[in-house]
Amino acid sequence: MWHGVQGRLAELLPLVSDFVERHPRAAVWRPFCGLARLAQGDVIGARAEFRSLIAAGLTPAKRGVNLRSYLAGLGALCVGLRDREHAPRLLELVTRPEPWTVDGCLSLGPWALLAGSLARLCGRPAEAAARFEEAILLGQRMRSRPVVAQAQSLLVAVQLASGAPDGTNLARAMGILAEAEQAAHELDLVDVLARVERLRAKLPRLHRAAPTNMLRRDGDIWMVRYGGTSLRVTDARRLHCLAALLAAPGREFHVLELAGVGRTGPAVGMVAGGLPVAGLGMALDDTPDARARTEYGARVDEVRGGLDEAERFGDVGRAERLRAELDQLMTELATRFRGRARVNGPAESARKAVTKALRAQLGHLLAHHPALGRHLHHAVRMGTACVYAPTTRIDWET
Repeated sequence: MWHGVQGRLAELLPLVSDFVERHPRAAVWRPFCGLARLAQGDVIGARAEFRSLIAAGLTPAKRGVNLRSYLAGLGALCVGLRDREHAPRLLELVTRPEPWTVDGCLSLGPWALLAGSLARLCGRPAEAAARFEEAILLGQRMRSRPVVAQAQSLLVAVQLASGAPDGTNLARAMGILAEAEQAAHELDLVDVLARVERLRAKLPRLHRAAPTNMLRRDGDIWMVRYGGTSLRVTDARRLHCLAALLAAPGREFHVLELAGVGRTGPAVGMVAGGLPVAGLGMALDDTPDARARTEYGARVDEVRGGLDEAERFGDVGRAERLRAELDQLMTELATRFRGRARVNGPAESARKAVTKALRAQLGHLLAHHPALGRHLHHAVRMGTACVYAPTTRIDWET
């Protein structure tokens, strides 16, 4: 299933071919053998397999234990070969009462995804677009990101094939495409990535003009923009935490740093200034033990530099040791100079507070800007150290 979703069925061709040869009556696997041949570039072999299956009749697609998987595989093979002759008949068969293709433990996504591809092959773009919209909704309900990404890229392909969209529709299409591309990078969906690249190549100038991603404060309002969709959000300290993470992709922030963000100054300024201790909200110059504070600060900077180097070179053991030391240093700083030591420790209290704030903000974005909410849900990691780590580089205007 996962190889099929990723577009990597070619890797399984020897395995599937051997199984089909040893079990010729297991008809359900023959369409997938054809799909594996097609993925490998053997169009002639895949077409011969498809014609053989069609000549044998569609009984396995109408009756039998694995009829859904057989029908789904046969329909996908028809689409892959662009066989317009048999697409209308298969489109009729895949119009089924149940929403999802499920046989035992095998799930191949919603029928709407396959029906949309067959409708497009039949020259029915409006029906295809409606089916892909349905597949997106079903995929989102099931939290199936591969299905959503596939349907999104296919929907944009249909929309662009129908003619150049106007400004509003173009912005929406580019936003949908950006979301599909992000998921494809994170999940290594080869087919979706290839489709996105082809679609972007058709509109290079429009792609370059796509709006910049933004999370920026303007007085009491934050301007949020992602994937061509904008949103205005009332100021809240949890947005300062999120802005700090987005301003420094890949950098780990100790929760004690984030706990002070929004109190001592703009998050971006703190990041740019490299103030690993000021984020704690401590008035360092007002405490009596200035020498100890200086030594703590110097050691924090030294450990952070070593941690960055260890992560850059993939030295996992050293990174873990330095991360533990950084955690201890930040806890000691807060305990010694902040005077707020609690039974469970300031680091744990800060972790709970920051995690709660970030989760609340992500929940708000999921409700009002689903594309951005889903992206951040997968790209922001929370714990004693928080980090914004998208799979591919995404620039933010902060």
